Amino acid sequence: LVSIDVERFLEATASHPQVLKLSRSYALAYSYLSLSSEAEYKDRVDLDVVTSRVLGAMPIEDRQDYCLPLLESFYDRSLSRTLENYYPVRRNRPSQASREDLEKELAAGKCVITLGDDCQLLRTVVLAALEIRNTQDQLLVLIAATKGGSLVPDVVLPATKLRDQESTDAAAKRLIGE
Repeated sequence: LVSIDVERFLEATASHPQVLKLSRSYALAYSYLSLSSEAEYKDRVDLDVVTSRVLGAMPIEDRQDYCLPLLESFYDRSLSRTLENYYPVRRNRPSQASREDLEKELAAGKCVITLGDDCQLLRTVVLAALEIRNTQDQLLVLIAATKGGSLVPDVVLPATKLRDQESTDAAAKRLIGE
């Protein structure tokens, strides 16, 4: 159980409006995941929702406010020294091309970036995959994809990436409708 002294929290964030904005956005996204009528977590007593999933439910602009400074911390030496005080591990810096690709994906809302258990950057993409079986218990899968004008083996379940502020239930319904 976590309790927060709201008055002290508001006092602490009064001089840091960006922290207050991000905290509010995070709390709203968490509430959306746990309380909406389509919420995948609505039937659980203990709501242990992973950070990347909450960030994925936030508006893209707010999500970037969390993820971009984290990405920058792997490149800015002064930020790196500060973080090493809290996370004293060798951090692997992605290449400049990888950084640019991550920034594009973040701007498009295609992924979120958090720290993994090893304190390295962790890119997360949230998918909704469907397991569809017929009455003979046969599984529906895609067996090939087109690449360069020819078919190549590619056995996967029907799936789609979640869109901005979309629940997995809504994404699954969208996939079925497509």
